[in-house]
Amino acid sequence: MPIVGLTDRGLSFPQIGKIRKGEMVKKGNKTYPTDLDYFKIDFAEGEDELSAKFFTAYGDQPKEINIFLPFNEIKQMWDGFMESYTASRMLARSDGENVIFRCDGKTGEALVMNAVNLETGLPEPHPEDNVAGYDYKDKPVEYAPIGRLKVIIPELERAAYMMLTTGSWNDIRNISQQLAGLKELNNGTIKGIPLKLRRSDHEVMAPVNGKKTRVTKSLISIEASPDWVTARIQEDKVAAFPEHIAHTMLEPGEDYIPEPVKELTPPDDWEKDEDIQGEIVDEKPLEAPETAPEPESTLPSRPYSAEMVKVQVAGGILKYAQLLEKDPGKYQVQLEQDGKILASVIDGHFADAKLGTKARYAISEYLIGKGSTKTWTAYEVGAIKNLWLGVNAYGEILGDVQSQELMNVWHAVQIDQGQEILF
Repeated sequence: MPIVGLTDRGLSFPQIGKIRKGEMVKKGNKTYPTDLDYFKIDFAEGEDELSAKFFTAYGDQPKEINIFLPFNEIKQMWDGFMESYTASRMLARSDGENVIFRCDGKTGEALVMNAVNLETGLPEPHPEDNVAGYDYKDKPVEYAPIGRLKVIIPELERAAYMMLTTGSWNDIRNISQQLAGLKELNNGTIKGIPLKLRRSDHEVMAPVNGKKTRVTKSLISIEASPDWVTARIQEDKVAAFPEHIAHTMLEPGEDYIPEPVKELTPPDDWEKDEDIQGEIVDEKPLEAPETAPEPESTLPSRPYSAEMVKVQVAGGILKYAQLLEKDPGKYQVQLEQDGKILASVIDGHFADAKLGTKARYAISEYLIGKGSTKTWTAYEVGAIKNLWLGVNAYGEILGDVQSQELMNVWHAVQIDQGQEILF
């Protein structure tokens, strides 16, 4: 029989070191965190042989590292939390919606354990002011994001992991979406895919002197090995190619004569037909006879299925910075206010079912991997509010198309959770 909470904690490997994005730099009598454009590698004490292997393979300033993940459940290797620390201890941890752990900053006495306030016996919501508590000098200590990824480096030839840590919202979003995307690409399996952990420069919006400014940051991304991607695509092509099916339907003695391949659309004309909402982007008239048929959209007609909504929302998030730059008046986002508008619209849509915030959290988790609207980025809020739902006011009633798509997503959530469909 297992010892509950001790021998039933699941699968893991020993940790042999850390992969960091930056380092502490001393200026005067104080030290400050400084971001780097390469990975800083620190091996555990006594791992000199592994350290020598690594630096022989990658040098002392690697921007790309070969990795793979040993388990198929992403949550066994990757997680992200809101956490706060004093000089001597972790003060609190939250998932952005509810506090999971919190202690007294002076005494260390636990105040919240396992997402339950020990005094009230109830869940404790994440604080609106983002303050987790106070240190021994009574200074407020705020929550900050932290992501941790356990990876195995094949060149080390050890069943032991390195721990990558990052405090960047952009990194946490990238890693979450990229791991989920790779698993989906490989039919639900991510274990063992040869991956590359990379640092590269990207332009992002960040606060500078109190204003949102476009700056260049060195971010983390996870990509599959090009050789693996090529093989995976070829395998899907062979499996899906109609000729493969046609041969199996022939009578003995019959020859298969394929129809001529239609002319392909030039790459310059790809994706000009519709944007994320199906609106015409390229309004230049076609130089063709008046009787020529209108070009057909490659997208299915709305209302979209839940999976298509997810794809469209993801695409909208990725392209939102470009839309914002092109037309800031139309696509501008007031993060806190617009987030609350979205919450009120979605909650109101499910008010008759008396689900409270349950439906909104579940739909948010399904679409972008986050339960609480408080943790959404401006691009995520903009893509859902302006590109998908098209709402502008608190409690606004959705249009018929958006209403049906929201219900399609909710049905998909119920199925994913193994629950009976409620509507």
